[in-house]
Amino acid sequence: MSSESFSVPDRAAPPGKGAEKAPPNARWVQGIQEAFFTQRCLHAAARFGIADALASGPLAVEALAQRVDANPQFLYRVMRFLASQGVFVESSPRAFGLTPRAECLLSDVPNSARWLFAHDLMGRASAEIVHSVRSGTSAFEKMFGEPLWDYLAAHPEENDWFNRHMQSQAAPLAMTAIEAYDWSRSRIVVDVGGGTGRFLGGLLQKHLHLSGILVELPHVVASAHAVLQEAGVSERCRIVAGNFFEGVVAEGDTYVLSRILHDWDDGKALRILRTVRKSMPDKAHLLILEMLVPEDGKPHVSKVLDIAMMMLFGGGRERTEKEFAELVREASFEATAVIPTLGPTWIIEAIAV
Repeated sequence: MSSESFSVPDRAAPPGKGAEKAPPNARWVQGIQEAFFTQRCLHAAARFGIADALASGPLAVEALAQRVDANPQFLYRVMRFLASQGVFVESSPRAFGLTPRAECLLSDVPNSARWLFAHDLMGRASAEIVHSVRSGTSAFEKMFGEPLWDYLAAHPEENDWFNRHMQSQAAPLAMTAIEAYDWSRSRIVVDVGGGTGRFLGGLLQKHLHLSGILVELPHVVASAHAVLQEAGVSERCRIVAGNFFEGVVAEGDTYVLSRILHDWDDGKALRILRTVRKSMPDKAHLLILEMLVPEDGKPHVSKVLDIAMMMLFGGGRERTEKEFAELVREASFEATAVIPTLGPTWIIEAIAV
């Protein structure tokens, strides 16, 4: 790559010495470049477990490289760059320690971001975004040759990284949804496609009158037993291996689809909703936990995630409130409430009609 593509104005150049010749957007372009390489270096730091290695205090880069099995010279260059971005600190020459920002990369902190940066499936798939936009299909499938869920089922290590990431996201989502909704009418909650049970476990911890049923694919539920046992709710929760395109259990009074529909195009999302509809007893409630894309043209996290869904799944997408209302109506539900949470997720409550 030509160095000319990275040319930026000299930050220290005095007026009249070249600064006025710089393109107006040069600093913006440099910021985009820095953000890209920050993400790539964070992937390496997360995969090596750099933050965990520095948890007990700063280390010289040679000792750090030995601890994480890395090349010391190349590791130094990555650490120097991340220190310039405020992620780590070069506490003495060629020695690095944690900053408050780096603490989110520790494995054992709540809502750890390590797993997000470590698995990097979206980052690798993004190399095929041009193919995705041109063809209207998944960049992930172009890159890896198969859909995401098939790939994870065939690659246990990647599946473990991905599940850890999803678990770290599920904890704050669980708390905001648990606090926002009135669960007093519920008795048996069926979490359809509920991953390893982090959301359901948090819900049952908070509301002792509830019992739960977790429905997930076989290669995912294998990790759910430990999660529910750790939460102390395994005696009140049954795990069922299943596929929400084929059928779910019929014993619940409250059914939850948490961040499920955004993985699929409208046709498949309708299939999921109709499958759940057929299984639900009369008077049962459906809760859809998803972001809602605002229609005000302003930046919003849902628009970032929408691009991720496009690349990972092709047909996957974030939706507006109007689009969800139409989807729910076509599946023979009636939306009865749209409830905000303290996070970016909303709860769309619906009943069968």
